[in-house]
Amino acid sequence: MAEFKDHFSAQSWAYCKFRPSYPQELYSYLSGLCTNHGLAWDCATGNGQAARGLAKYFERVIANDASEE
Repeated sequence: MAEFKDHFSAQSWAYCKFRPSYPQELYSYLSGLCTNHGLAWDCATGNGQAARGLAKYFERVIANDASEE
């Protein structure tokens, strides 16, 4: 298995600062697609902004990312 190369973590501050945020309507829309609001999974969460947005609509949010931070 190839070793994971983390090219993102050193610049994550800039990503978080300059990346546009998702509109609140996106989380509302995604929530509306679900019949159960007990758990949401944010795969490849990055800076976690989607996980925080989903937390308003789900009882629990699990957020995973390849980086250790």
